[in-house]
Amino acid sequence: MRHNALFVSWLLVLVLAASLSDAGDHRKTTQRIGDLTITLLGSEDREARRSTDHHTVAVSLRAENVGKHAVCARFRSTLKTTFSLQYHAGSFPSEQPFQINELLPGEKTEGEYEFLVKDGVEPLEFDLVPSSPTQSCNGGTDSFSAMLHSTPELKFDLAQPSQKH
Repeated sequence: MRHNALFVSWLLVLVLAASLSDAGDHRKTTQRIGDLTITLLGSEDREARRSTDHHTVAVSLRAENVGKHAVCARFRSTLKTTFSLQYHAGSFPSEQPFQINELLPGEKTEGEYEFLVKDGVEPLEFDLVPSSPTQSCNGGTDSFSAMLHSTPELKFDLAQPSQKH
């Protein structure tokens, strides 16, 4: 009996260590944060609406609720580019914004962040940081699963050849 308890404890440590090591791997196109898996669908250059020396970069994402409770989440997003320039979404609204509101277990949603970037720079990395301390829709505490898989941020590599630009 004691050996079984020791084995289960060791297994939990291994699972926790694996989930924590996956959280910071920005080469992955799908990452977990709390009860959400976020998948980078790609990035796309678009013509700017109002500027002559800037263009729009749209970063498309899919979120899936892998937990057992409804999820509400907001993120701050940053696009890091060549020449050490950084851009933050939110200066103008996207036509298909990335929003996670009352996402039920098993449900998915898609959307995008748009960035107005200087012509001549290339996207390198896209970062998401939760803007609230919980994914609970009612202001309560997160589920045990969400706490187990919590991470301070997600980083996606946009410089990979497999991503469309």
